[in-house]
Amino acid sequence: MVFAVPEGSEIRETDKSKAERLGYQGNFTRLGNSCWFTNLDHGRRHKPLALMTKADNKKFSKHKEVRGIGYQKYANFDGIEVPYTDAIPSDHNGMMGVPISFLDKYSPDQFEIVGSCLTLAKPMSSIADKGAYVQGGPAFYLKNQDGSFDRLYKRIVIRRRVAK
Repeated sequence: MVFAVPEGSEIRETDKSKAERLGYQGNFTRLGNSCWFTNLDHGRRHKPLALMTKADNKKFSKHKEVRGIGYQKYANFDGIEVPYTDAIPSDHNGMMGVPISFLDKYSPDQFEIVGSCLTLAKPMSSIADKGAYVQGGPAFYLKNQDGSFDRLYKRIVIRRRVAK
């Protein structure tokens, strides 16, 4: 992506030269780590993800957080933690917290977006003693074996659409 910047802005020479190679002369810079989302209908939006069942993910997943362990439940929300988009179980009908990287693979025919941890998480103060968890606003937490809690990055909450 290439962006126009105000006169006098500092532009790294590498970014300026990349913008020039794309045909942008002058006060332009590039930004490679951004993306745009749309609700406009397009073909890729209806391409379903190929997913494994809970049992298959537990047995064959390439992710150590799932393989041999299964899915952890959140301490402050009735849902399961799915740490990677390719680990979404195909046979789970309840709520699932998935990383925000799920959004560019989202198919509205396959999943419904219910909300996020910002709107659905119960306050940790209502279920744990202060000091047992890291404070910092609404988030989902996983309970450790020692009774402490791990705060997770932001999650999108989804549920599987049942075929009609």
